Amino acid sequence: MANSSPKKLVQMLNLDSIFEEATTTATAEIDSRRRFEQLRLLDGLRDFVSGNVTLGDLLMTLEILEEKFSVSSDKIAAARRDYLFEYIFERVRSSGYQCEINPAFLKRINISEQQASSALLLLSEKGYMVAIAKDEYRATPKVWEQDIRDFHDKVLRIDSELGQLIREKSRDTRKIGWDYLKLLAKILPIIDSLIAFNQPDVAELVKKRISIENSHFRKHHAGRWTQEMIGKFRTDFRSYFERLPAEIRIQRWVT
Repeated sequence: MANSSPKKLVQMLNLDSIFEEATTTATAEIDSRRRFEQLRLLDGLRDFVSGNVTLGDLLMTLEILEEKFSVSSDKIAAARRDYLFEYIFERVRSSGYQCEINPAFLKRINISEQQASSALLLLSEKGYMVAIAKDEYRATPKVWEQDIRDFHDKVLRIDSELGQLIREKSRDTRKIGWDYLKLLAKILPIIDSLIAFNQPDVAELVKKRISIENSHFRKHHAGRWTQEMIGKFRTDFRSYFERLPAEIRIQRWVT
């Protein structure tokens, strides 16, 4: 659940129209010396925001463009809101599944309540958070839509590979056993995802079951019972994930 860099967030804004308006203002300056100074300042600001600027740097740049170059206040407000929307969204996404957004959270990410107000309203309107009290919100699962899709893909891929082992016609049960052990190792990242989604109980169930399977297959030679045992594990594996909340539960298994 990594977050975007400040540079990437600035690139999302597409500040070209703002700089074009500022350039028009600077070019129209009658005093040649002042026109030269303003155009040099604009060049510097363009280079500045193309680097890894901080939140404070960008907000200050927008203020300068509004005050010194008379850029439309509506354009500046929209750019400020859009940047803060992305900035808060990314900080929320990396702060824990369905975390709370309150004055303490905003202070931690160096944004005042006044600065955040329009972005929080937009995040709420788009369904990324819901109000739970005055000046307090809770992030919704929609923030982690991609993470949930990736999680589902991993789980369904493991389930599919279990099915392939169960249907395997080979008489080489030893190979099937070793392939099963290798497949069990692929489930470890799924356990990490369960913990990230605040599901420690299900994560512990899966972890313990994998330990039992590993222990059994390392102590006993694989035999005719191997595929039957894998089938039992697959049934239990599915049952663990059916205990999850609706928004992250696997809704349909592939037969």
